[in-house]
Amino acid sequence: MGRSLQTCNAIIDKLEDFVFTLQAEGKMFLPSERELCKKLGNSRETVRRALQALEDKKILVKKDSKRFIQQLEYLHGTVVFVAAGWGSICNSAWARLWGAFEPLAKANGIDASLALYNWNDADEIWPGKLQNTPDLIVFTEAPTQIIAAKIFEFQNTCPIVAVDEKYVDLANHVVTVDNYVAGRMAAQLLIKSGRIKPAFIGAGTGAYTPFLERARGFNDALKEAGVDLTPRSCKMMTVSSLSPDYNIQLSEYCEDIVEQGCDSLFVYSDEAIGTVYKSINNIIPIPEKFSLVTFNGTTQCRMHSPVVTAINHGTHKVAVELVKLIKKILKSKNNIPQTIVKVKPEVYHAETV
Repeated sequence: MGRSLQTCNAIIDKLEDFVFTLQAEGKMFLPSERELCKKLGNSRETVRRALQALEDKKILVKKDSKRFIQQLEYLHGTVVFVAAGWGSICNSAWARLWGAFEPLAKANGIDASLALYNWNDADEIWPGKLQNTPDLIVFTEAPTQIIAAKIFEFQNTCPIVAVDEKYVDLANHVVTVDNYVAGRMAAQLLIKSGRIKPAFIGAGTGAYTPFLERARGFNDALKEAGVDLTPRSCKMMTVSSLSPDYNIQLSEYCEDIVEQGCDSLFVYSDEAIGTVYKSINNIIPIPEKFSLVTFNGTTQCRMHSPVVTAINHGTHKVAVELVKLIKKILKSKNNIPQTIVKVKPEVYHAETV
């Protein structure tokens, strides 16, 4: 295959993916050719060839100089979004994802419902919350390993799309925020702001993949910039966020970080971020002499005063990719290979950097 043909096919694939994203978001029209050229980084001639290819595949319809995205067909199948909770989803990140996913799923003809499991459901796992096995499960988390294991037993007859990176080796498919990239983005943000002695607070109470990946990305990006984390400036929490000692240890870590002469900090999550801010700002002013970045959702960032700069979950992007993958699975009757989609997170610029 010639290089020009490979390039053309790559542009077609890229454009098709963009169209599917617009389709998942409920959009009806494609942007102008000029905007597409800018977005794809290609000449108008190349973009026009790609557009023609999608018209030939009946993905696009051209009428009166405008290109319409082909109307969706109803997808026959039931999708259940499984999470832990009592009446509502406990984890705020999964609650936000359900809030973004449900309307997108509905707009794309996907029959999606919510199934909640609490810590007392061990005796009635399935079909305790569902009367029938669905055609696909979106799995966030379960309150216990027993419940998670029982849900994964259905994977042979019902495809599971997990949205937590820790399930990469267990689920048929995974759509998740890229936690390694999140850590890198935090480091680059601090370096760009002129900080040269950063610190990190992570979770040491368990090998939770997303937390470990954020730490790895943060450390790698610093090393590439010629900045090293000293053992003392890299703190790992030894108590759970549910423990009454959590805030005490977190405060002590923050005070020690400032005493070392560190000028910035990346916190692995938004747990007790108010404690972090207060402990540091009482000693050294943020952001004048110290920068603070956390990983959380935009809503949580805005709840703090001052508003905290963060790398966020990219919830809408994850929801869009989730809908796109579900459509492929349902249309193919689960005849697609294992798929791992990692979504680039976003920077929420606020008042602590």
